[in-house]
Parts: sequence; C-alpha cells; structure tokens
Amino acid sequence: DESSEVRLNVISRLEVVSGVLGVDQIAHSLLPAVMELAQDQQWRVRLAVIQYMPLLAQQLGAEIFDRDLSQLCLSWLEDSVYAIREAAVKNLPRLCAVFGEEWALANVVPRVITLYKDQANYMHRLTAFYAINALIESAVAAPEEADGAPEASGLTVEVIVERLLPVVLEAAKQDAVANVQFNAAKTMGKLIPHVDASTVGTVIKPSLEELLSHADVDVQFFANEALSVC
Repeated sequence: DESSEVRLNVISRLEVVSGVLGVDQIAHSLLPAVMELAQDQQWRVRLAVIQYMPLLAQQLGAEIFDRDLSQLCLSWLEDSVYAIREAAVKNLPRLCAVFGEEWALANVVPRVITLYKDQANYMHRLTAFYAINALIESAVAAPEEADGAPEASGLTVEVIVERLLPVVLEAAKQDAVANVQFNAAKTMGKLIPHVDASTVGTVIKPSLEELLSHADVDVQFFANEALSVC
C-alpha cells in the first residue's frame, strides 16, 4: 500500500498476521516494507517502525532478525533526530530480553563501546551513556525466578560492570566534554547501589572524588550527588 499508515497498521498486528501466514511468509512479504519504512525521510514514520522492533524480534526469531534488521536497529543510535536515538536506546534492553545475554554481548555491547569511541561526535558519546543507563535500569528491574535468582535474560549488572564500567571510567577521567563527564558521574551513581563494596571503594569512588575538583560546576555537582550514594 502506498500509505505508510496502512503498512504500519499491518506491522502493528504482526502477532496475529504471523499466526496465520507463518514466519517465512512474513519475512518474504513484510520485511521489504519494514526496511523501506525504516529509512523513510519522515522521522515520525521511522519512529513508528522502531517501536515495533521488539515485536518483530519476537515473531521473526534471532536468525532472520540478525540477517535483516539487527544492524538497522543499532544504526538508529546515530540518527540525526533525537527522538529516534531515544527510541533506539529504549529498544536495546527489550531486544536483549528477547534474544538473551549472548546476543547482547555479541551485538549491543560492542556497538555501545564503538559509539563512545567516536571522539569526533560528542552526541554519539552521550547516546552511549543513555544506552548504558537503559541497560542498567533494565538489569536492576529484572524479575526474579521462584528461587530468588535474577531471570536469565538480557544483561546482568555483573556483565555491565565488567564490560561497560571501563567506558564510564574512561569518560570520567579524560573526556573533553563536561556534559559527557557529568553523565559518567550520573551513571556511576546508578550503579553504586547494585555493585559490591570492593568495586565501589577501589574503582568508582576514587573516580568520582577526582571529578570533585573539575573546573565545571555541573561535573562537580553530579559527582557529589553520586558520592552521596556510596
């Protein structure tokens, strides 16, 4: 259909459609439309497609999603429109929950690290922190199994500390943009209640204390806020 609204409406009912037609038929018939809408010049159309990505992930499965949609989803983290980047960030923990920790480690974590390494664009580095925060919030809010253990989906706080805390510490110590540095302080504040005392005392707290002498008052403020949680 020529109307993007009509096509989006079909996508929104994907669970019902795939129950009748099957995943293979969906992949053959619907994915070209999804790909076209996902690159529409109108950012609101792109935004609507993004919001259906977790549903597509569930219906299509990891193999088809990785082949056709995974890189597209991650590329939205660098979109020129803030609303698109924000929606892409919100999707990350949902996709991690659908596909599990192994998929997240292979796809999401490397892309977040690459985003931060973009020294030419501080907006990309900020988006990396928004993504890390979204992953932390999802990890600490994960439901528990009957035995009290965290549900085994998405990234755990332990994995986030191991793989992404070094990015946060690097930003706090040497990023040239104060906005990035105080976001690093805020991220550490989010982590503090959920990590072991040794990591807080030997790694996080010294980094925050160093920021207290930063020339920027906002960096000092958020470092002090995070230290108050210690």
